[in-house]
Amino acid sequence: MTDASDVSVGSVLQQKENNTWRPLGYFSKRLTESQRKYCTYDKELLAIYLGIIYFRDLIEGRNFTVYTDHKPLTFAFSKLGSNKELPRRTRQLLFISEFTSNIQHVIGSENQVADALSRVEAITCPGPIQYLEIARAQTGDAELTNLLSTKGTCNITMKQINLFNSDEMIYCETSTKYNRPYIPRQFRKTVFNHYHDLAHPGVRASRALICKKVFWPNMNRDIGIWVRTCIKCQKSKIVRHTVSKLSSFEEGDRFMHLHVDLIGPLPVTEQGYRYCVTMIDRRTRWPEIYPVTDMTAETVARAVYEGWICRFGCPVKITTDQGRQFESELFTDLMKILGICKTRTSPYHPQANGKIERWHRSLKTALMARLNDNVSWFTELPTVMLGLRAACQADSDFISAAEFTLGHCLRLPGEFYNDNYTKIDNPQAYIIRLRDIVSKIKPKSRDFSNKNMFVHADLSSCSHVFLRIDAVRKPLVPPYCGPYKVLERNKKNFKIAMDNRISYVSIDRLKPAYILEEFDNDEKNKNLNQHQHFNVNLPLIKTTRSGRSVRQPVRFANV
Repeated sequence: MTDASDVSVGSVLQQKENNTWRPLGYFSKRLTESQRKYCTYDKELLAIYLGIIYFRDLIEGRNFTVYTDHKPLTFAFSKLGSNKELPRRTRQLLFISEFTSNIQHVIGSENQVADALSRVEAITCPGPIQYLEIARAQTGDAELTNLLSTKGTCNITMKQINLFNSDEMIYCETSTKYNRPYIPRQFRKTVFNHYHDLAHPGVRASRALICKKVFWPNMNRDIGIWVRTCIKCQKSKIVRHTVSKLSSFEEGDRFMHLHVDLIGPLPVTEQGYRYCVTMIDRRTRWPEIYPVTDMTAETVARAVYEGWICRFGCPVKITTDQGRQFESELFTDLMKILGICKTRTSPYHPQANGKIERWHRSLKTALMARLNDNVSWFTELPTVMLGLRAACQADSDFISAAEFTLGHCLRLPGEFYNDNYTKIDNPQAYIIRLRDIVSKIKPKSRDFSNKNMFVHADLSSCSHVFLRIDAVRKPLVPPYCGPYKVLERNKKNFKIAMDNRISYVSIDRLKPAYILEEFDNDEKNKNLNQHQHFNVNLPLIKTTRSGRSVRQPVRFANV
């Protein structure tokens, strides 16, 4: 049995057993764009042709009958050989005749299997808002009953309206020009998600949209809470970034606190150098640079040991970023052997290692200014380092790193006279006096208090936070990830649990996460006029951009 429709053809191979047709196989194939333009006769003929090809192994050499609900096909072989027949029809009929010439007609009601195989199954897509279920849920709804009992005492007008394509009646609020169906409590979040997820608008836009479509008591408050606690909105929308006050390091002695970093890749020199290990003392600002060929942990550890420790001794503390070289077991074990306390910056927060990060800019600027077409940076590096060590620094009363370290200015190339030279009669007394003077000299830290600082007030009490992605992102990737649970916090860093691991991040990369928490689900003890209460960790005290603290009334705490 075969059949065809406008989109596909189908056939079923059956065998009669005890006066009952038993199926042996099924075949269905979608028509191509050109085959859909065939007339009905050609489509039905194509169904027979393709069906025989598909079942050829089962029917070849056997006597069988082809049944079709298109009666003109029963006379197809009588027209074979006519000059009016299309070549395609002739070719298909000749192929069919190699197996059978018995084509009989069957009424459509008896050809249901092949008919079903020739049609596309209907795709039913129920709407996200099931108004029929909402109408049935309105029956016995206590909150709706309370609204109907207060009819005439408020501005709410409830009226029953016939549901579209149904005999069910649904209560709608009709005081405005819109017929807004009343939504029972169990459907409200679903209805909100349907409208809000279209484009994730803000609070006011969501209220304006949803209030025109549906109705329930206190819906403005619910919409405000749900919008603020929408995880996708919080991850995708950029708010004012946190800018906290920079922390200060404890003042230590000379060569007690060392900052280490890497620069590169640079143009490869003849010696094979491509990177540089940079080091700078926090107290004296004395810099050292060690060219290297690669960035492996062994190379970096050797550069720190040979380039600094063998010259100036072991510092008490070393600050690095979270590069793999500095986080390796080799570098960590070296620090333990030498008795050095190693600290690291938080991810994507180079300000904690700002002493050397800022010096990198001066180094690269000086190298770019001195480089010529035929001179490599490695050749000019010693001269540049001489100039940087002798340069006066504005944040230390224009005292150079050499004066902090050596006690006097460096004699630079081109100087022929030294009027400040004094003969030292008592070297021991001079050393004691020099130590006393150097110990009293302290670098002046810059004051950044005049900058605009901003810290979300909720960061001090929120249970979860979103982390800003400072790495290069692909297009349409949310700028925040999370939310992550807060384990510990201080003024500058948070300890959060992210992806089954613990991470320390700077507060400057965080924003508070508002997560919906439902309490007291027992509806029996609630007043019918009361709604669900949600804790979204919203404080009553807000800080404006000007720094003024504003205390909100309690009734606005959850809006």
